Amino acid sequence: SQSDLADLSLLVTKNTQTNYTVQTVASCQLFAGFGATVGGQYGENRNSAEVSVIDSIQRGVNGGLTYSSRLVGTASLTGSYSTTDYKDRGAPDPFVPDGFKSYGVNLSLVRPIGTRLTGSASLGFTRLESNASGGSKYTGLSGSGSLTYRVNPRLTAMVAYNRAAQASLLAGADYQLSESISLQG
Repeated sequence: SQSDLADLSLLVTKNTQTNYTVQTVASCQLFAGFGATVGGQYGENRNSAEVSVIDSIQRGVNGGLTYSSRLVGTASLTGSYSTTDYKDRGAPDPFVPDGFKSYGVNLSLVRPIGTRLTGSASLGFTRLESNASGGSKYTGLSGSGSLTYRVNPRLTAMVAYNRAAQASLLAGADYQLSESISLQG
């Protein structure tokens, strides 16, 4: 993707950001609608600009319990832990952060609403801690929600909202809080 110029410093006029993510999830049905999940994730963010932006690597694990029924839908409670490290730090630089750790718990629900509409909602609590001594900390809510409508067998429309803390693109910040609304068809 092309970085928004509002997110870049005055020294950078163009930055193409490439994000790679690999995730794995294993789940098993335990009994009577109850199940368990465990997963892992690895991701890299790379930038084409040479100054004022930084590349990062994320590693994470998560696990949780799920419950599925026709009446409720699928509800899950998940705990997660991840680390973010910034690449190519070279000599100590006060503007390149040391990275951070993230701990979280998330409650989500996915449920059909009629025959063509499906809703999903999730609410989480996140704690971020900088790896630097005396570094920044953040504790707050994260969440997402979406509505997916199957117009016909070949066309689906979706509206979604997401709020999350993630690795910062710019030097001088450990993380950024992002909110997004998306429409897809």
